[in-house]
This record gives sequence, C-alpha cells and structure tokens, in this order.
Amino acid sequence: MAETIEHNEIRHVGVKPAVDQDSIRMYSKMPDFATEVTAIDNVALGTNDWYTVPAGKTLYLTTFVLSASNTLGGITDGYSMIRTSAPADYFCFFSGVMPRTFILLQSYPFNPPLPIPENYYFRHYSNHGQLLIYGSLYGFLV
Repeated sequence: MAETIEHNEIRHVGVKPAVDQDSIRMYSKMPDFATEVTAIDNVALGTNDWYTVPAGKTLYLTTFVLSASNTLGGITDGYSMIRTSAPADYFCFFSGVMPRTFILLQSYPFNPPLPIPENYYFRHYSNHGQLLIYGSLYGFLV
C-alpha cells in the first residue's frame, strides 16, 4: 500500500481520507465569531419559559438533553418544547399524558445545528408536582 505524509506529519496507510477530518466530527464546530450558550432548567407543577433567544440573534442548537420522571404512578401531563414569538409550537422534544411511573432520558444531537430565530423560547410544562421535567441545551448565538 502507498503511504503519504501530510504537512502536519499524519501518516495515512492505504487510501487517504477523502474529506477533512474536522468534517467527520459528531458535533458542529462553533464559529470563531459566535457566542457559546448553555442553559439548564427544570419544572414540577407549573409552566416555565426558561430560555429566550435574544433579539437580533439566532441560536444554533447543537444538543438538547431531556429528562422526565413521574414518581406518582398516576396520570400526569407535560411537555418540553420550543415555541415561537406568535406563540405557536416550533419544535417539540416531549409531550404526552403519562399513565404510570416512568423515567425518560433522551439526547437530541443536531448536526447540522437547528437554527432558532430571535424571541423564540424554550418551555417546560408539568401538571403535577411528581412530574419533573428537566432540560439542558448547548449551542451558539450568531
């Protein structure tokens, strides 16, 4: 097999990769001119609007992690979503009526990142104190 040496001294045996290694990553690289954003929140019994995209900016969501648990064992109702400034639903991570005890853990990686316009917001809703909904987001503002 042919061996090639790159300018950075990485040795490739066999076929040289067809694409730059940075483009193979499982997450989106944040541009140098962007601002990193992380936010975490939870709710049990109530509604909480916990992150709003600032005016004049776009949030590029790269990862959202959701956790929900119902320790009541009875019927509960809740959701976690992104809503528009209208308000209307934009993207729903989780919504439903839970008839029994459960635990949910879900990760949402976005590659390419999900663009979220200005004044859109993240909302959690839980109709019972035993239904805990937790979310965390990671992305960047441009």
